[in-house]
Amino acid sequence: MEVIEYYSIGTALVILFLIGIVSITTGFLIKKNNNKKIVKQITKIPYFTNEGHGKEKWWVSNKGELEKKGIKSQDFNYKIAFFNYYENFSKDFFNSKYVRTKSYLIKFLDIKSTNKTIAKLKLYTKCLENIWWKKYRIFMKESLEEIPTLTSSPAYFFYKYYFMFLQELRKTLAFYLTNHIIPNTIFLELKTIHFEKFGIRKVSDPKKNIAFAFMQVVKESETLIDRLSKQFFDELENKGKDWSIDYKNNHEIKNVFKENDYIKKIYLKQKSKTNKKKYNVKQNVNNNQTKDLN
Repeated sequence: MEVIEYYSIGTALVILFLIGIVSITTGFLIKKNNNKKIVKQITKIPYFTNEGHGKEKWWVSNKGELEKKGIKSQDFNYKIAFFNYYENFSKDFFNSKYVRTKSYLIKFLDIKSTNKTIAKLKLYTKCLENIWWKKYRIFMKESLEEIPTLTSSPAYFFYKYYFMFLQELRKTLAFYLTNHIIPNTIFLELKTIHFEKFGIRKVSDPKKNIAFAFMQVVKESETLIDRLSKQFFDELENKGKDWSIDYKNNHEIKNVFKENDYIKKIYLKQKSKTNKKKYNVKQNVNNNQTKDLN
């Protein structure tokens, strides 16, 4: 996977970068007592813990209306490397109940090994997802408050780069989950006969590979923040602080976002849905025409 570059939106970039690189892993799984509750932490990166968020919503905007529309253009089903099945990641920001994985594993593993694997996957995924909850969501909320001091068009600048970040961060999480974390977690329970069955070369240290995936997510998310930050400030300097967009001019809005494939997908999918309602077109008629937008 090519290194994905990321950008920040506010001036807190340097502080966030320093926090992100502190305490590079020396161990893989750390357990600590936190208010009488055992908190499991992956590596020594402080935000990779299994702490949940209850009913808290993952989005940054007040009611999440833009995020809920935007996420409809994202993929939820991803193929798991080395194994012939797909898993769904539509829970919370990027999480899964691992229903398909359990159904798949039970075909060749006993129930104890299957449940053990699923428990580990839920732990690892919750820890990985917390890079959003405990780091970048906080950063984005601060940026949303700060950006009106930088430009006369805060909504345009914030949501443009915010959605770009969400899209690319999810891609990064998906890549390392499906190509490294999930396969190597399954490898921990496989016997020689299973490796031979699937034509997989036996892995000597799956846990090391899992730890590697976590650290790559850290590195690539920081690179992403750097790239988006530069792009944001370059555009801001080019347009000027007083630049504004006419939100009543639909043509102008489309021109602004014409180079953003993610925004185009949202726009086109919404337009397709509106046309179906307007012309009373049945859902199955246009499936082939719109499947590339899913």
